Amino acid sequence: MKVKPSTDEDFYEDGEPNGTPRNVRKSGDGTVPWEQSCKLDGVDTPSPTQEGTHAGLIGKYKEEIVSWLNDTASATGKSQKITINDVNQNTSETTASLGISLRGKTAAMLTNNLGLRAGINDDSLTIYKEIPSSSVVRDASGGSIIIDGPETGFYTVTLSGATIGEVFIKVVFMTSETSEEQDFAFYYSGSQTSFTFTYDSTADKKIMVNLNPPIPESLTASFFTNEGNIMTQLNWSAVADPNLAGYRVYSRIDNEPYLTLLTTLAPGTIMYQTNHPWNDPRRIYAVSSFNNLGQERFLSNLVENALHTVANFNANPRSGFAPLKVLFTDTSTGTLTGWEWDFGDGITSTLQNPHHCYEITGTYMVKLKITGVEGTDFKMEPTCITILDPTTTTIPNTTTTTIIVDTDNDGIPDSQDNCPNKPNGPNLGTCSSTSDKPGINCTSDADCVNGCSSNGLCIKDQRDTDNDGVGDVCDNCPSKCNSQQLDADKDGKGDVCDTDPGCGGCGLPQCENQC
Repeated sequence: MKVKPSTDEDFYEDGEPNGTPRNVRKSGDGTVPWEQSCKLDGVDTPSPTQEGTHAGLIGKYKEEIVSWLNDTASATGKSQKITINDVNQNTSETTASLGISLRGKTAAMLTNNLGLRAGINDDSLTIYKEIPSSSVVRDASGGSIIIDGPETGFYTVTLSGATIGEVFIKVVFMTSETSEEQDFAFYYSGSQTSFTFTYDSTADKKIMVNLNPPIPESLTASFFTNEGNIMTQLNWSAVADPNLAGYRVYSRIDNEPYLTLLTTLAPGTIMYQTNHPWNDPRRIYAVSSFNNLGQERFLSNLVENALHTVANFNANPRSGFAPLKVLFTDTSTGTLTGWEWDFGDGITSTLQNPHHCYEITGTYMVKLKITGVEGTDFKMEPTCITILDPTTTTIPNTTTTTIIVDTDNDGIPDSQDNCPNKPNGPNLGTCSSTSDKPGINCTSDADCVNGCSSNGLCIKDQRDTDNDGVGDVCDNCPSKCNSQQLDADKDGKGDVCDTDPGCGGCGLPQCENQC
């Protein structure tokens, strides 16, 4: 039903099927073909571009529609009038929608139990809308088929096309008040395949998909050791089906376009040890089941043979008077094999969750380096632990002010900063010498690049590559130990790194204090 908007050029695509099209616009909900739509004079709406199901639009503007129809009846000499109740009765059963959406390179066809179709035949590229009130959309990434006012019954979804790969499908039921959906993944081999579902408008669960053969559940990827090599292992839950004939295992490297068949396994198998190294390269895996007729339907969940190693920890308590016993708890992620703690007072530990006792007043930087199957990571908290000085700490009836100096405003006090005049802390950093903008203050890598370049590194930690006590962002020779920072020719390059240190300079390690 077309409604008249505030301008003659902007209104719904829906219209009177037999009217003369004019001022047509390709928008709306698609329930009436746009080429058959026309303007109905005398029906106004403040929202001419609102989308919704056909019945929903009729319900929203029913008063205007009834008024327009009755005025038209009077003008043509017809005596029969309609009421709001007539509109309510005629639209109450068509507010539901049923359909599928897919992401993948295949075409989909939805067929009801009467043999009527809605969708696309990939061979002929023909679009079918035989099912009443159906709409079909297809684009480069997938498509959808929607039926307004669907009939209760049995539906078949058929996939076709020549492109191999994963296809992700969603079966959806929705009204203006509720919705229900089920998600599935297919391995499409390039040959036509199908699955079925039942729609029952009276049931609590409207959609029932035929999962035959069933989907293998709870697929996980882990590692095992074979002759000193760390390899990938898959595990899943057994499928309980008397007609089960076996499982198919699929995989692809992370940047490959689609899955390929890795192996076929017997029905009783729930584990497979691959010949793929763990995490090198990263791979995606899935498992499906097939029955004794060779039918294969849905894929399991997708998993990767790589977990991300991320260092993290908690400390409790974080402040107090000496002696203070602190529990450090590792909260890192990944398959971990080693821990290296540095408590900031010269003491270290290789335990996963160590205790440490602080005896001297001060603020301590704590570092944790973790090692795992997936790699290594590092976390540092510059002001993790504070041991209070009872002579300067505020107590009742005493007012004491402790001044903390942070010259470069990087979040690390000068007394603990290995580069107090140039930021290299959690609040502010310095662009590395290899970045597009070397030496510039930064808060992220993006501050260190020009245009669309990826050549940016914002150093926001106390890294000291040569362990000479001078942070890399201040060090005039960060690759060689030179704690005195000697630079005879004042060219900004430390003598130990300078091939021509100049008159009076020394490019030999013995010219610097040994580290």
